[in-house]
Amino acid sequence: MFKSIRVIYSRAMSKENVVFFIEAINKSQDLNERMAGAGPSLDTWVKIAYDTGFEFTAEEFAAVVEETLGRKVSQEDAVTEYLAARDQMGSNELSDQALEKVVGAARKYTITN
Repeated sequence: MFKSIRVIYSRAMSKENVVFFIEAINKSQDLNERMAGAGPSLDTWVKIAYDTGFEFTAEEFAAVVEETLGRKVSQEDAVTEYLAARDQMGSNELSDQALEKVVGAARKYTITN
């Protein structure tokens, strides 16, 4: 009956996984080095994330970057935009801002039939 609630919750959880993955990159030297070697390929980032226990899509990663930066970001440019913002803002500030945006969005529930 309320299929939309499950879809919204699922998307929010996947977006949270993006934020948790970004935080893991910041905290783990090994993962940070692995991501640095991955280059700007979003597909590679999503695969590495999945391999380390963080499940989300390229679209969800790009959406989190877009929401965090407050401007349109394409999937092709999502990693490059994220890295530029991280270098400019600092990794912890960027992670905190992303989590605030994602968690804030997860609190908005819409019930539709």
